[in-house]
Amino acid sequence: MILPNRPVLLIATTMSAIMLVGSSSPSLVPATAFAQRDGSTDNLLGQLLNLDSNNENNNAENEVDHNSVIVDPTTIQQISVDTAVKFTNGNDVALLGGCADINDDDKVTQVSEQAANQVVHKNNDVEDGVLVVDPTTIQQISVQTAANVNTDNDVYIVLGCHDGNVKISDNDKVTQVSEQAANQEAFSDSDDSTIQQISVQTAANVNTDNDVYIVLGYHDGNVKISDNDKVTQVSEQAANQEALSDSDDSTIQQISVQTAANHNEDNDRTVYV
Repeated sequence: MILPNRPVLLIATTMSAIMLVGSSSPSLVPATAFAQRDGSTDNLLGQLLNLDSNNENNNAENEVDHNSVIVDPTTIQQISVDTAVKFTNGNDVALLGGCADINDDDKVTQVSEQAANQVVHKNNDVEDGVLVVDPTTIQQISVQTAANVNTDNDVYIVLGCHDGNVKISDNDKVTQVSEQAANQEAFSDSDDSTIQQISVQTAANVNTDNDVYIVLGYHDGNVKISDNDKVTQVSEQAANQEALSDSDDSTIQQISVQTAANHNEDNDRTVYV
């Protein structure tokens, strides 16, 4: 009974092994084939394209940061025009009969103050490797004009003071002040910069006090004329021009013209008839 059962056991074992291989082989073959295809595809794309997703993003950023060209021409113009005129007219004509006292002590104060502040800062903050084509033109113009004019040309006529005193007081106090200040500052870091700064300041203080005293019909007595004038005229002008450029190709022009005139005229005449 043992021997006849050995071939049966062998056959049963062989059939079990065949069934096991047959049941497992459909799942192993496709899995192995998919794995080989997937791996070969990755290797093939890697060899043909030689690309990586992170490097691709970096290249795009590098093109923006290092290969960019910015064209930004800039023109900046600052113009300041300041005009001040002060005029005082004190021309009097006095006609008096008989003996009299005349008091014409004037106090005149004229002050003109002008200030201009012009500042331009042109900066380019870009990444390294960026080409900037930025021709910059900066023009600053300041024109200040001041005039203080005082005229006090008096005529005094006294008639018929035969016996007595004539007193004429014409002690004037005149103060004329002109103050002008211009501050111009320009900075540019462009490769091609043109900076022009022009400051023109003109000031004039004019005082005229030409008096005429006429005494008619005076025979006996005293004539007292006081004409002690005090005139102060001051002109102050200051221009500060500063231009900075860190480029090799730059043109800087600075012009400052200051003109001041103080004129006082006091020609008095006294006539006795």
